[in-house]
Amino acid sequence: LVCYDGSPGARRAVDAAGRLFPGRPAIVLYVWPGVAAERVRTTSVAHVREELIEEVRVAARREAAAVAEEGRGLASHAGLEANPLIVESGNRAADAIARAATKESVAAVVVGRPSRTRLGSLLPGSVSRSVVDNCPVPVVVV
Repeated sequence: LVCYDGSPGARRAVDAAGRLFPGRPAIVLYVWPGVAAERVRTTSVAHVREELIEEVRVAARREAAAVAEEGRGLASHAGLEANPLIVESGNRAADAIARAATKESVAAVVVGRPSRTRLGSLLPGSVSRSVVDNCPVPVVVV
């Protein structure tokens, strides 16, 4: 399971997964936060508001699919037999990653961490740290 969100760290994770697991089947996971209806503000009447919320949800799903497909393409180019997977996380991306790893019965999770400077570069990001702490399968942090 390769976590991909379009960031430079995620790109590095895809490249590393291709080097570590060449020719293997892979799932490229994009975790998206979803759309919180209560955060969509409008002065419109209720039915118009609901239509606007649904339009936002459709656009967000389309964007999530595009990011996952981008990751799948990079993974295929890196030598993996990749398929995209999109899951909605709410506020806890790390929990969604661990659930996907369990549900998909993967052998390992590959996750990037944000680029940092100096001392921060030695420490994993909060999502990658939480995945390491809570994932039931081995985790490779790139």
